[in-house]
Amino acid sequence: MVSEITHVQDRRRVLLVEDEMLVAMLAADNLAELGYDVAEASTARAAMECVTSGGVGLAFAVVDLGLPDKPGEALIAEMRSCQPDLPIIVASGYGEEFLRRRIAVKKDIAFLGKPYDLAGLKDAIAALSRR
Repeated sequence: MVSEITHVQDRRRVLLVEDEMLVAMLAADNLAELGYDVAEASTARAAMECVTSGGVGLAFAVVDLGLPDKPGEALIAEMRSCQPDLPIIVASGYGEEFLRRRIAVKKDIAFLGKPYDLAGLKDAIAALSRR
């Protein structure tokens, strides 16, 4: 299991919310390769601790929808209630059209299909930049 929350500072920070350890490890490595410092959370509760305790400096968040303590859609809504302009990449095995209907928040959202690789992650980050 991924530790509840891990902070790394001093560069562009992103929040990675993923409960599957191997997926989190690969995603964190890919984000680091792209020049980001990664704050990792394996639960919605830990993610909200990061957002409320120092998430102001976050460039964006990558959020898995299948979390153990709260649906990802609910976490996204909660994150946006604290930081309305926080860009979010939704990582899921569901198709983008299904996710667009399911997620109420529409502003600054990009979708990343699972499983994903470095190229897919780059594309999702670029999509956030275009919005």
